[in-house]
Amino acid sequence: MRPSPLLSRPGAIATAPGDPDEAVPAHLGDPGREQAALTEG
Repeated sequence: MRPSPLLSRPGAIATAPGDPDEAVPAHLGDPGREQAALTEG
C-alpha cells in the first residue's frame, strides 16, 4: 500500500512501523490544542 498523501501535511502523525495501517495518518491537526479545547468545554 502506498503512503497516504495526507502524511505530508503539517501535523500529520504516522502510525507505528509495522502497524497494518502504517500508510494512513494516525492523527491530523494539533492533538494538544484539541484536547485542551475539549477539557475547557
